[in-house]
Amino acid sequence: MRITTRLKINSTLTVSALIILVPALIWSFVEFKNAKDDYILACKIRDNILEHISLRDQYFLYCENRTLALWDKNSETADSLLRQANIQFHGEDKLQALERLNRSIEDSAVIFRRIVSGTKTLETANGNCHLYEYLEKKLSSQLMQKADTSRDSASFLQDASAGRVDQTYRNLSITIGFFTIMLVFNTILASSQLGELIRKRLTPLHDGAKTVADGDLDYRIQCDGADEFAELALSINAMTDKLELEILAHKQMEQALEEALDRLQKIASRVPGVVYQYRLRLDGSSCFPFASEAIRDIFRVSPEEVREDASIVFAILHPDDYDNIIDSIQKSARDLTPWCHEFRVKFDDGMVRWLLGNSLPQLETDGSILWHGFITDITDRHQMEKKLRDSDALNVSILNSLTSHIAVLDSEGVIVTINRAWRQFAKNHGLSKSSHSMLGANYLDICKKSFKQSLGDGTNSAYAGIVSVLSGKKDSFHMEYLFPLPNQQYWFHMNVAPLRGSRRGVVVSHENITERKQAQKTIASLNEKLEKKIHKQNKALTRTNLSLMKKIEELRRSKQQLLEREAKLNSIFNASVEGIITIDMSDIVVSVNAAVETIFGYKPKELIGYNISKLMRSSPREMHYYNTPLTAQPVGQIKEAEGIHKNGRPVPLDMSITEYFIGKISYFTCIVRDVSLRKHREQQDKEHLAELAHVTRLGLMGEMASGIAHEINQPLAAVSTYTQVSLNLINTENLDLAMLTEILYKTQQQALRAGQIIHRMREFIKSHAPHRSTININTLIHNAVSLCIADLKQDNIMLIFELENNLPPICVDQVQIEQVIINLIRNSIDALKDLSEAPERQITIHSRLTADNGVQVRVKDNGMGINENQQQKILMPFYTTKSNGMGMGLSISRSLIEAHEGTFYFNSESKKGTTFYFNLPIQKEFDKRLKN
Repeated sequence: MRITTRLKINSTLTVSALIILVPALIWSFVEFKNAKDDYILACKIRDNILEHISLRDQYFLYCENRTLALWDKNSETADSLLRQANIQFHGEDKLQALERLNRSIEDSAVIFRRIVSGTKTLETANGNCHLYEYLEKKLSSQLMQKADTSRDSASFLQDASAGRVDQTYRNLSITIGFFTIMLVFNTILASSQLGELIRKRLTPLHDGAKTVADGDLDYRIQCDGADEFAELALSINAMTDKLELEILAHKQMEQALEEALDRLQKIASRVPGVVYQYRLRLDGSSCFPFASEAIRDIFRVSPEEVREDASIVFAILHPDDYDNIIDSIQKSARDLTPWCHEFRVKFDDGMVRWLLGNSLPQLETDGSILWHGFITDITDRHQMEKKLRDSDALNVSILNSLTSHIAVLDSEGVIVTINRAWRQFAKNHGLSKSSHSMLGANYLDICKKSFKQSLGDGTNSAYAGIVSVLSGKKDSFHMEYLFPLPNQQYWFHMNVAPLRGSRRGVVVSHENITERKQAQKTIASLNEKLEKKIHKQNKALTRTNLSLMKKIEELRRSKQQLLEREAKLNSIFNASVEGIITIDMSDIVVSVNAAVETIFGYKPKELIGYNISKLMRSSPREMHYYNTPLTAQPVGQIKEAEGIHKNGRPVPLDMSITEYFIGKISYFTCIVRDVSLRKHREQQDKEHLAELAHVTRLGLMGEMASGIAHEINQPLAAVSTYTQVSLNLINTENLDLAMLTEILYKTQQQALRAGQIIHRMREFIKSHAPHRSTININTLIHNAVSLCIADLKQDNIMLIFELENNLPPICVDQVQIEQVIINLIRNSIDALKDLSEAPERQITIHSRLTADNGVQVRVKDNGMGINENQQQKILMPFYTTKSNGMGMGLSISRSLIEAHEGTFYFNSESKKGTTFYFNLPIQKEFDKRLKN
């Protein structure tokens, strides 16, 4: 009988006996699973409570809105878990604990909301801060008590669930034990019956297998019969035959492996870096079992030196990178994740290299970690990346300094960057998420989508304009459009200009012109209402003159019309965004509109009947008579004034004044607008302009450094010569004191001359706050020329002065105006230095008094001039005709002149030269403009 037949009979008897125990085993397993599910749910509830407490602590630390959102989300999760627990848990003690936990969570939510409400109230409260702080401390104490109650209830549920898991696990273990005992008993019974039979049939198999194991692969086992042992003997004989074939194949494989290793060494020698194996042993030591020959160039060691010990490599790691490298290796070994790290090595001669390592770890049978990878030198790439980052940082700084909203698009219309003004506008109006998502979006697709959503034809025009500039059909594109927001509408002026250089794309700028549009709209509305009022008054007078017989009826109608007009005027009066104040001849406030409270902080009842000095330092009535005759002044003439807010801070205002009469009594109406935001922006623009001007002065001084150094060397060489002559005179027998005195005087003059040149350089490049002082323009011209004289001599350029004498003084920032003159002289030098010597290179500087009480300066050269295409762009920022220029010199010069209330322009003729002009007001004219 076959052994399998015997086993089947025994198995049938065993299974029949075990079926009796299966229901008990299933019941124990189900109870254990339910208990485990209860324990898992209790753990989730406890973790949720702990997270609830941590969110409370985060809010107390940071008071962030994000924490409130997480609190609400956590509360929803807690409610879901408690509902599930009410269905799943059994037992009175657990249900009572759940009820306590639910009440604690609900009470905690109420207390937490009161704390959040009190915090927001405290941020805006002007008084009673101590009361809010006391309430917050008391509520926080209550919240902590509720948190302790919730934590205790959750811990009780977890402990009770854990106890049930232990009990059901013991029951399951007992049932499995009975099941196992029954199975073992039947197995032993079957084994005792089959053991004798197997020992008889197994002896020949054992002896034959031992003979084969000793190496006699030609031996074959002989076994009679038709049972499993005979089949096993045949299988062993077949395995012996197969083993002989595998040994032969293994020898062939070893030979192929040696050939592959030789090829690997040859390939590794051609890789730009070192190919290696790195082993980290359990005792912390390490080595490089394999390293290509490139390790000699990378680490200056040979493969043999690091084959058993890698400490020589770690000794040359840069001290600042050592800890990071060790941490990254340990993390890769711990998690068995790929190792990729950039680090530095420092050799004994002081040389530092940047390296990039990349390898894949694997766990060896002995517990050590073996990495396979490569290390390459990235020093050149790292230096190039640093230069690119510095260049990008400069471009970003310039872009962020501009107040217009600017986006840069690539050749496909994809947004690659936006400036700070764009992001600030988006943040102020709740669009910060959309501004971040726009990076990488296609601007043209956004325009198409907006047009399909019926947002106006402006988006379609913007799309067509950008496409035309991208395709090169237009040099630029301009348009004005309306940008609606839920709370306000904005007007923008859009300008599209192409990118210059190898990279194709466009720069899209959006300038906020809302104030200008609103002013135009307000003026048009006021004019229209004034015309309607005049028309109605004329019509009423005409009807009155037609018939005296209907005088009573007409008077009644006129009264009704007056009441209606008064209501309309009052609605217009109170709806105006400008403050409207009416005063009498004694400067007493007669009426104010609602906008005055927004500007000054006073309610109308706090102003009517009080003197206007409560709002302004100077009387509007006196300002009106100071600037104009007794006739009424048009509202359109706007003056700057300073108001006084209720809290005492000054308020810059734009004010227009008009006088009107009621009978013989004179009244004055003042229309004021708060221009604090505009003044702040003007101050920021001035600061940006000063910073750009300082950067330009540094660039100019760098270009003129070699020539100025030559100028300084001349007086220093003269000082050395005069000193030597003085020493020779002193050593003569008959000392000539007169000659010695003359030579020492010349030595002093040359030393003073060198000091003056250095002083002029320091004053020119020094960053300073704008400061205006009175000076003659001819003095500034000579000071600027003294810094350029070296370049004029080097390029053999003749400088001609045509300066008018006795010019009135001007009030300017001397360094900024000198910078403008130097910029113009340097531009003329660049235009002339590539010309041939014939005709003679000339630069002429003129100064004269203009007919409008100003001083004009002209810088003229006889170069080739500027072509018509360049003349359209020469004054634009970042446009330059020089190979190494930044395109900021002329733009900054114009901005500096305009900041001094002057004008800047030029004219140029082909092959006849270029002339740059700028006009500045004289001191008296400047003082007059400043006063106005």
